[in-house]
Amino acid sequence: MFWKKSSSNNSTIGRNSNHNVVIQDSTVESPVFCNNTPEMISILGQIGKYDIIQRQFTDFLSAAKKVHPLYPDFTVKPNADLGRLVSTPETADALSKYPKKIKGTYQIDYKKYPHMSKSETPWDYAYRTQTRVELKTTAYREYLGEIEDPFPNMEYRDGMITIIGAPEFPPAVSATIQSGNIIIEIQLRRKPCLEYGKMIFGTISNGQGFDFSITAYDNVARTDFNITKVPSLDLNVQLARERLINEIGKTKQLSIKIGDKELLNATLDENELSAPMFKNAPHLIAYIENLLTIEKHTGCKFDISIGDVYTSDYRAAYILASSLVGKWHHVKTNFCDETRCDYDRIPDDFAEEPLSSEIAVEGKVLGITLHGQRFSAEKYIIVYKDAKVNNAESVEKQKKRKKKNIKITFRPIAGKDKFSKFYFLEGINYISASLEN
Repeated sequence: MFWKKSSSNNSTIGRNSNHNVVIQDSTVESPVFCNNTPEMISILGQIGKYDIIQRQFTDFLSAAKKVHPLYPDFTVKPNADLGRLVSTPETADALSKYPKKIKGTYQIDYKKYPHMSKSETPWDYAYRTQTRVELKTTAYREYLGEIEDPFPNMEYRDGMITIIGAPEFPPAVSATIQSGNIIIEIQLRRKPCLEYGKMIFGTISNGQGFDFSITAYDNVARTDFNITKVPSLDLNVQLARERLINEIGKTKQLSIKIGDKELLNATLDENELSAPMFKNAPHLIAYIENLLTIEKHTGCKFDISIGDVYTSDYRAAYILASSLVGKWHHVKTNFCDETRCDYDRIPDDFAEEPLSSEIAVEGKVLGITLHGQRFSAEKYIIVYKDAKVNNAESVEKQKKRKKKNIKITFRPIAGKDKFSKFYFLEGINYISASLEN
């Protein structure tokens, strides 16, 4: 006899079953149940179901991005830096249709910002000073247009501090500074200023050998400018700078242009032109020109920044440069005590009152050092015109004793207030850079 065994497995699937599937009389191995909780994601990771994690996460983001109230102009996306979902513009005009706004209340400690005017906003202060401002935040909400952003970048919390940064000033623009026929190109840019009511523009580098700034004042018909010389290792740059300064001193005029547009046209008064930089400019021009002449004819290189120029440097440069181009250097004076000669270089009748108005002396060259460069010469010749030996008796005594390096002083002959000196160096040689350089 055969027996038939039967079983009854009843399942009921309701209307709200969301398409559930019931499997009867089957064995299901390694069941996986997903409900998108962190715990479930962890379980999926433990059993290696990474494809399910990827699919679940993708489906979640796809669903989330469309819940934004301003979709499709905005969607919701995760921000890795913030570690949260944020509103993200998806169309080119999204932010113009719904501009981002922040509404809140803040408190500022003016003691931290003594230069801030209460008539300006913290944003204005941060911009003009190019600094950051900290505000104690007592309320904070972000909006897109008139709609409160449901996924803001930041949410209010107790003790919240809002830090206001400032966008950088616009890039520098090319400009020219001119006086007379001297023109120098510069780069001008707005510069930070702590003092309220001022706006400063200035050069952004010292490649032109000077700093230049313009200060404009709010509600005041006044503009100030300032020129400050800065070190430069290029002699040609320094020469151009001194020529500009000298031209300003002569013409009393200065202009700044950006392209064809005149930004400044100033007239200087005598008080402003009394500064040493204007008085020294003609002498520095001659001095730098002489240094460049020496470089050209000897092959040396003066890597220097012209600061204070001593009389000895000035004269050495002048004599070297003049001699190198075959010219005598001429000065007028009423006294000279710089000539020294060995006894065998002094003529027998040297100390007598000259019958002619010229006396020639072949001086001793001990070596010349100028801005770290060393030179020598075979002969150092000085011609005195309308001069007489002032210490004739002393010279005669030392000559008889065969002294070396005898000091000779000169004064004008009778009836003359000054006498002329003409210098010339023969056989100039550049030795090397000095050990001090």
